[in-house]
Amino acid sequence: MITSVNRTIHSRNLIAVTAAAGGLLGIALTLPFAYASYLNTGGPTPWWRPPVEAVFPFQFGSVATVYRSYGRIYLLPMLLELWAFYALRGFMESKGIGFDRLGLRLVTYGIWLATVGVLTDYWTGTPPAFYGAMLGAVLMLAGLICLAVRGWRSRKQSGWVVAATLAILPAEVASLAFVHGHVPSGPLLPFHVLWLATAMVLLLGKAGVRRMPT
Repeated sequence: MITSVNRTIHSRNLIAVTAAAGGLLGIALTLPFAYASYLNTGGPTPWWRPPVEAVFPFQFGSVATVYRSYGRIYLLPMLLELWAFYALRGFMESKGIGFDRLGLRLVTYGIWLATVGVLTDYWTGTPPAFYGAMLGAVLMLAGLICLAVRGWRSRKQSGWVVAATLAILPAEVASLAFVHGHVPSGPLLPFHVLWLATAMVLLLGKAGVRRMPT
């Protein structure tokens, strides 16, 4: 019994650390990634430029090279979060906690589309990948809302989990405005924040999800 409990705690902590790493790195890269895009395209200068220029390097190559480099690094948090998604899904299912199938499929398709979009856009230079990241964010948003609402109706999820998930919708709009519409950093920023919040919940030992009464 003790060994089983220890394994559960170890698995939960590993997922939490991975999710936190992905979330924190994604958040940290959002502004330099978006600013590198402005340098590359000649877009409007954001008001948050001074602190970003003070912390992150932008002089190690041409503007195109700098932008592509940040785009390539941005793949790392996507991969960390992809692993955390599958690990968390398996962890929950091992505890007898199921999910709404439609919502889970939408999130699965979305996170893969977003990850492959970043991979192909900045590592292979495939232009259509830009739309993959955007569509992936939309699918993840729809899937999470579906999971939250149906989970709450079936009493599988706590009310605060539902509220936090639904807050992503206005956060998407605010995030895009904050980075002046840059894709993928804008639409994916709220999901990085959500992964960080998920990690904190896991580390505190609260699943935020309830078993169905038998």
